[in-house]
Amino acid sequence: MAALGPDLRADLQAAVLRKITHERMIAAAFPTVLVKALATLRKPEFDMAEVARTLESDPVVALRCIRLVNSVALAAAQPAVSILQAVGRLGALRLRTLLLQIAAERVFASQDPAINQACRTLWQHSVAVGLLTRELLAFGAIDDDAAEAGYLGGLLHDIGKPVVAGLLLDAERRLRGKATQHWLNVDEWIEWINEVHRQAGLALAIKWEMPEVVSEAIRSSDQLDEAAPRSVTNFIVLANDLAKREGLYLGPVDLDAISARISAAKSLLALPEGAIEQLTPGLRERVAERLT
Repeated sequence: MAALGPDLRADLQAAVLRKITHERMIAAAFPTVLVKALATLRKPEFDMAEVARTLESDPVVALRCIRLVNSVALAAAQPAVSILQAVGRLGALRLRTLLLQIAAERVFASQDPAINQACRTLWQHSVAVGLLTRELLAFGAIDDDAAEAGYLGGLLHDIGKPVVAGLLLDAERRLRGKATQHWLNVDEWIEWINEVHRQAGLALAIKWEMPEVVSEAIRSSDQLDEAAPRSVTNFIVLANDLAKREGLYLGPVDLDAISARISAAKSLLALPEGAIEQLTPGLRERVAERLT
């Protein structure tokens, strides 16, 4: 497959950035059930029974809630058998995280085979970063709310990449009238996604009214903040680098830069000796378990 010429490359970039900047709908519509449930959860005082009634109208979402509550990590003596029991045991914070995760999974799933495999790899990386962030925060003796926020930030730090992938495919078809696999160089395609995904991710974070930790992770997932050494974002940066080092990433990786940043993060975050070495073994298996 031939690489893009400079003129077409410039046209393609302009088309993608124009869509990100000016179009309100930059991704698939947020599922109505999730919109209603999340709006209820944002109220200062909300009724969990109302949330449950909303989620019951989407069998897939309801099943995911019950499965999570009955998983090994959260299982109680008696398994939850209703969506009301499930959401009550999850609590508002975990439930909000789960609903945003379900929405994100739909963004990372493409109908076009040209980008679907790449998006699956992107999602594996995102899940790995989310899991590692939560585990690192636990080692760092950070409270449970921060750990849950860190998981969400890590999970969604690359949410702009599948958005850009879809916009790129659409722009390409408009310019050439052909599908990606016929003419777009794959390495260049990945480079483009990595280059402009933050703008799309931030736009989506605003559209979905995500917590600030997600927006900050999108902006700074590859840059340590020495002025705020124990910030949740710094834990996400470390988790991002660890996932890349373990090969869970789409695109080229600068291992020297990653190793240097991991060493700096160890010092900055004051993690217990051997914490990282305990987390990376079996990472692929833990990610695969979450994706089944």
